[in-house]
This record gives sequence, C-alpha cells and structure tokens, in this order.
Amino acid sequence: MRIPVKAILAPTDFSEASRESTATANDLARAFQAELIIVHVVSVVPPFPGNMGSAAAVFNADTYQSDLIKHWGKELDAFASQFGASEGKIRTIIREGDPGGNIVQLAEQEGVDLVVIATHGRTGLKRFVFGSVAEKVVRHCPCPVLVIPEGRQDSTEVE
Repeated sequence: MRIPVKAILAPTDFSEASRESTATANDLARAFQAELIIVHVVSVVPPFPGNMGSAAAVFNADTYQSDLIKHWGKELDAFASQFGASEGKIRTIIREGDPGGNIVQLAEQEGVDLVVIATHGRTGLKRFVFGSVAEKVVRHCPCPVLVIPEGRQDSTEVE
C-alpha cells in the first residue's frame, strides 16, 4: 500500500536545523514524487510610537517591511536552489506575521499531506519567551507533522 503524498510543506528560518529538516522533506518529496513547498515567515515590524518625533519621519516601517519581504524572498529562493526534488517540483512562499499560525494556515490552504519542520529544542524560560513554532504546528496542523530535532547528524536517505 502506498501512502498518497502529493505535497510536502517545509518551513524554514534558515538555521542549520531547518536546512536539515528541508533536506529530509526534499528526500521525501523525491520518494513520493511530491511537490515540495518551502515557506519562510517574516516577522512584522512593530510600528513606532507616535511621540518619536524626527525618528519616525526617517524610519518608514512600511518601506522597511517591504524591503524585508524582498530580501527574505531572495534568500528563500537561494535556499530552495540547494534542493532539487527531481520527480516533483519545488515552490517557495514568503509570508509575514506569526510563524506558527501562518504555517498551519498555509498547510490548510495548500492541502499539503505532510509538514516537515525543525525544532530547536528550547526548554524553560527560552521556550516561554520565544514560544515553540513546531509545537504550535503539531497541535493545530490539519495533516501529519514530522518534527526533526536540531543537531541530527545522520542524513536521511529514502529509497
């Protein structure tokens, strides 16, 4: 029996852990002849308070956000070029806002069959402050989620 996997979502924050998880997602996409969708979510720049005077006139948050989207879009395309799902295809998507929420929403919108995501393994105060994107995705995603822990040394080979 073959598991029908047609689309795999691989979120990235460009860390080594997410490079490893994307490599795993790419291997799976090749094995299943599935589409690989690589996504990066850019945080939204908070607005300047109204009483900043001339600093607010010099810094335009909307322009800066637009520049961030362009920059990370180029980085995402370069990142994706490292992988080549030969039987399937690779597509990149850039989003802005909450990473966990955007990944879950994208999984729903794209109807993906699997999300492959890295975890940085933060615990305690670091996890409380930074949250866990992987945990949010596991809890709320409409499809199976494969979590790849940071520091995994072996290379996944799927035949």
